[in-house]
Amino acid sequence: MKSLQYYRYLSSDNQSVLLANISDTYVRKKDIVKAESYIRKALAGNPSSYTYAILGDIYMQRGDYPKALDYLLKASSSSEAYTREKALTSLFRLKQVMGDWQGSTRVADTLLAFKGKQEEKWRQNNIYEIQNKYDREERERTIYSYRLYTGALVVIFLLVMTVFVFYHKYKTANARRNLLEKHLLVSEYSDRLNKMKLSQSVTNRELNFLRQRMNNMKDKEVEILSNGKLLYESIMGNGNTLYWSNQDFLDFLEYFKLIDMKFINHLDSMYNNLSPRQYLFLIAVERMGKNEAEVGDILAISASSVRSIKSRIKSRRIKG
Repeated sequence: MKSLQYYRYLSSDNQSVLLANISDTYVRKKDIVKAESYIRKALAGNPSSYTYAILGDIYMQRGDYPKALDYLLKASSSSEAYTREKALTSLFRLKQVMGDWQGSTRVADTLLAFKGKQEEKWRQNNIYEIQNKYDREERERTIYSYRLYTGALVVIFLLVMTVFVFYHKYKTANARRNLLEKHLLVSEYSDRLNKMKLSQSVTNRELNFLRQRMNNMKDKEVEILSNGKLLYESIMGNGNTLYWSNQDFLDFLEYFKLIDMKFINHLDSMYNNLSPRQYLFLIAVERMGKNEAEVGDILAISASSVRSIKSRIKSRRIKG
């Protein structure tokens, strides 16, 4: 606190007020340890109703309501307007926290009556208007800063999410393009071989029809395997299936058949009519070595839903 550099030049009364103000600042920041440290120094120098009011706030935040009540009652009898209003306001909140609604009502009546008298005095004194204007402007500045900060956070979040989405789309498109290029190369070699074999017995029209049909079938297969590969890599990278469609589960299964058909055959020999989601559950547990909690994270479901899937899989087990 910069104000402490002038501490030694102040009178004992003003030193106590300065320490109490610093303590009150830490109370508002909910730093009770520092607040109590400064208020103890203020009490040692010159105890006053103002220091009692702040000490009452400290005890209230610590949950020591009896001590808080004792100090706030002492402070509420102060002849100094600011101290009495502060003490009555804290006493009102304390009564509410303690569940003493009748007491809080009485304090509220006292506080309203006191404020009414003060407002009458303040209307005769321009200082109140100046202070009120300052407080209002300070609140407006605080609200503006908060809105600016919140808006900045929202913009940053949206930018991060946009970058993430575009990166994911780029990665997906790039992987699909690589697979497609390989597929097209294979198709080109296949076409040339077919021409060599069929050039003497098949017309060009028939040849083009067969070639087009073959390319269409391969394009569809590449699309499925490409998407399945990306989904498989996502799961291996601790991703989840929260936004997967039914087709995504099917594409994942088709790709997994490509890399470990033996394991799929093993599952088919043990279970009847597994759904794609149930296949994924068994692949994660038996093939990837995941525990049930990790599988729940992958499928984005609760522990009870994991137990439910496990039970349904068990009911599909082939007996004998």
